[in-house]
Amino acid sequence: MNVSIAGLATALPDVAVEQSTALDWASRKMGHQFGGFERFAAAFENAGIRTRYAVAEPDWFEATRSWQERNDLYLSSATGLFVDAANAALEAAGWDARAVDVVVTVSSTGIATPTLEARAFSEIGFRDDILRVPVFGLGCAGGVSGLSIARDLAAADRGRRVLLVAVETCTLQYRSSLPRKADIIAAALFGDGAAAVCLTSDAAEQSGHTCFVGKGVQRIWPNTLPIMGWDVGDDSLEVVFDRSIPSFIDARFQAAVEAALATLGRRLDQFGRVVCHPGGTKVLQAIESCLDLEPGTLDIERDVLRDFGNMSAPTVLFVLKEVLQREPPGDLLLSALGPGFTASFIPLDRNRIVVSLAAAALIAFLIVQRIAELVLSRRNTAALMRRGAVEFGAGHYPLIVALHVSWLAALVAFGIGQPVSIAWLGVFVILQALRVWTIWTLGVRWTTRIIVVDEPPVSAGPFRWVKHPNYLIVIAEIFTVPMMLGLPIVAAVFSMLNAAVLVIRIGAEDAALATARRD
Repeated sequence: MNVSIAGLATALPDVAVEQSTALDWASRKMGHQFGGFERFAAAFENAGIRTRYAVAEPDWFEATRSWQERNDLYLSSATGLFVDAANAALEAAGWDARAVDVVVTVSSTGIATPTLEARAFSEIGFRDDILRVPVFGLGCAGGVSGLSIARDLAAADRGRRVLLVAVETCTLQYRSSLPRKADIIAAALFGDGAAAVCLTSDAAEQSGHTCFVGKGVQRIWPNTLPIMGWDVGDDSLEVVFDRSIPSFIDARFQAAVEAALATLGRRLDQFGRVVCHPGGTKVLQAIESCLDLEPGTLDIERDVLRDFGNMSAPTVLFVLKEVLQREPPGDLLLSALGPGFTASFIPLDRNRIVVSLAAAALIAFLIVQRIAELVLSRRNTAALMRRGAVEFGAGHYPLIVALHVSWLAALVAFGIGQPVSIAWLGVFVILQALRVWTIWTLGVRWTTRIIVVDEPPVSAGPFRWVKHPNYLIVIAEIFTVPMMLGLPIVAAVFSMLNAAVLVIRIGAEDAALATARRD
């Protein structure tokens, strides 16, 4: 079953922390406890980070904090970030919170029971029968692995809507008492943030060009538990961040990518881009090297790392948001590495065009109808000319043809995958009945051109009440069909263009009829 992204959004806490501020804090709090701290100051300078965000003010980090203090702040701040990211994603998708069937919460930087989505339940306004799926322990792979879980849940039931929210407050686990090298690296890299994605398997929402989410693939390497994760300390979660990660990636990541692609039945050159979790500058360099990418290819990853730091699980979704906004359409391969040690992958298909059978049938009907009318018009025009008729306004006729061809092209380009509105379809059916009535009433005198014959004007049928019923039908149809396909901009633009053309057309027709009466 097809699953697509309906909305994607990110959220940040209010406190911006410059890298120089983080270095100053680490130097003051850790320097006197860690011999040769100056050797590690370069980690801050070479991290590629200018700014990151924190849920606590700088003063909060000056004191030694207990487990309870850290987790209490996690509960309040992570819930707030959850609400902000979720609401922004729902707005991007055009969903009401009550439309969500399943919520997947990914978070590994605190303990919450009840979990974050339950704490945010009333403020966001979820239904009371929503399925809650909290996930802990994925770490930096949580953005991709969580998206894979959410995708499978959406695919399990046609029309299901799933909200994924990844929230991490990494800075709350900074520890300055008895610091290790990993604590210094953590202080140089990590920030706080959240991201949310709305996923749907509702075909009615998958119109036109849509970003489809494929089935995820993971690879776990045996005997690699000490590479990344948490140790539970007396006063905090103590980060595990092995120095071998870049060299491990350089040696083994390419094989993991090839295995994942084989499972997906794809080749790397079929993807326009690899979208990676920016774990650090050395990690990005290692990925570019082992995948034979040009240095600097992962530029958006570096931009996100520079502006927000490594926020763990949400970070790759920050990158994805930027890629979708800044880069041309092309299939994407999302990738992240996390505790386990695990590589997680998921393909995104951006080149697929969804075709709605109802919309395709409607547009095909219109095209066939226009061709049939041109054939009928040519036949009637020839018959009228044999009776001594005269054509007027031939100069503007190409404008009418161009308008209708462009209108049909717009319907194909923007409406081929759209659901058809039943209400507007009812209006369309009425217009078609009026169109047939008008053509039937005019008989051989109906054409798409201005053909004047020396005969009394038609006064039967709809012409008893309206001077130009055919033009009124065209006006209504130009507006109604795009609205039926959910294309209000197309309806507005072509209605205005049609109005301008009809001013010329009706003026020419009235002048032609006046000339004929004088003659």
